[in-house]
Amino acid sequence: MQKAIYNEMITGPEVIEAKIKELYKLYYLDVLQYVCNNSGQAEDARDLFQEIALNFLKILQSGTLETIQNEKYYLMGMARNLWLKKVHKEKHTVSYDDVIFNEREDETSQAEEKNTLFELISGKLSEISKECQQIIYQGFYQKKSNSELASIMGYTEQFIKVKKHRCLQGLKKLIVDSPDYRHLKNAF
Repeated sequence: MQKAIYNEMITGPEVIEAKIKELYKLYYLDVLQYVCNNSGQAEDARDLFQEIALNFLKILQSGTLETIQNEKYYLMGMARNLWLKKVHKEKHTVSYDDVIFNEREDETSQAEEKNTLFELISGKLSEISKECQQIIYQGFYQKKSNSELASIMGYTEQFIKVKKHRCLQGLKKLIVDSPDYRHLKNAF
């Protein structure tokens, strides 16, 4: 949500309460997601958001802030900076076993993601034209140049360049529009 605030004065308990509720409603889930994705818990996110909301209101009340072009980006910047300070300050000690376990977990997750993506791409390749399949296969898997492809297929090098681009865009559209891709994107 894009907002421009010009010396918005926050005064009176009703206005303050309304502004805090608005901030929670609009941005709390973003802060929660950020904190949880960066080694935090929901409780940490609640504490952090309270601190952000209070700091933000103090800034608005003081009138020292000229303009905020995007309230969400401003608050998320505050969240990121405060969360990084907290994590840096606490510097959780991690045992060697924890590091090895987390690395193995990450490697397994990345391998699963790559395999799923490869299966999706392979499936979508069969949905494009035979000519596009040939251009993509020879151009990327067999590493043939555009000039080699042009001589094999009987076209000019410029035509192959344009055709390869169009084939890739078509394949990309099929992949991105696929429900499997959206599921994959949300899972990882």
